[in-house]
Amino acid sequence: MFDRTKVDVVLGERLRQARTEAGLTQKELAERMGWTQHLISLYESGSRRMHADLLPELARELEKPLSYFWENEDALVIAKGTKFHEINTLMLASREILNLVYNVCQLHLHAKHRGRTFPTSKR
Repeated sequence: MFDRTKVDVVLGERLRQARTEAGLTQKELAERMGWTQHLISLYESGSRRMHADLLPELARELEKPLSYFWENEDALVIAKGTKFHEINTLMLASREILNLVYNVCQLHLHAKHRGRTFPTSKR
């Protein structure tokens, strides 16, 4: 059974805000991501945990910096009064995001060093 946390709710709110700022419906975003509208709805309501490895693709599709999902002191607000495992989840998600960004940068540098172009998204 899924135990929804404040982290899940805040990420969902940020996703909804980014989607509406981009002028997209849930259905339109779902089609662009290759997901279902129902999944977008679950993420936005915080009813389903969004994995950290999805955030870079969402940020790119919604034309937001990756930090958009964590800015405006949301992390500090979440930390007040939350359980240790929720704070730990937030810290692990942040570390996963940083590691993912680092690995993508390394791939770009490696490809550039070898004179190859790195495939770009078709979206």
